[in-house]
Amino acid sequence: MLYTACIQTIDCIYVLLIKPKFVIYKTLSLIIAIFTIPLLWSKEKDIETNPAFTYGSTPVFSAYNILKQAGAKSGMTFLDLGSGRGNLVFVAALGFEMNSIGIEIQNRHYRISKFIYNLMKNSKVTLLKENFLTSKLPNADIIFISNTCFPSFTEILLTKKLENLKIDTILLSMSAPLLSEKIKTQAVRTYLFSWGKGTVYFQRIVS
Repeated sequence: MLYTACIQTIDCIYVLLIKPKFVIYKTLSLIIAIFTIPLLWSKEKDIETNPAFTYGSTPVFSAYNILKQAGAKSGMTFLDLGSGRGNLVFVAALGFEMNSIGIEIQNRHYRISKFIYNLMKNSKVTLLKENFLTSKLPNADIIFISNTCFPSFTEILLTKKLENLKIDTILLSMSAPLLSEKIKTQAVRTYLFSWGKGTVYFQRIVS
């Protein structure tokens, strides 16, 4: 609880003093985090008890620096597989003017991100309620995969799917690299997240 409060405080200071373009988004996300709107919550018992759907968030300062390290630029397309409440999706659109797509299967998180989107009306953001294992993945230059809690079979299936994407696509995987001869790790960095320190593997599709 204390750690979460510290992270939120650091994030608010970062936004106010260094990245004011995120003020509206940060304010909205904080209000929703503190006073979650009851109508946005739904019962998803099967999903909630599945460890693969454990929720964690990326503060703005970490999201911005991850994308910067990945080489994010205006006009590129960003894809977040398991986008949760949309933190990285909105940071990519607001901070780098990227075309930003989030895919989320969990209804409550999708509806919260959609609620923020409806208030902000950012034309560069697209939010999809889908299963990324069964849906057709849009072309993207940078893809974020929060695979910390993925079971091994999910990671294997997703890796096979990602192998078919265009060469030079940047893949950002959490906690462990995606293992494939077609995917090479280029850098490893540590960032702060809602649960503590997390490792991000910067990878590239090479063949």
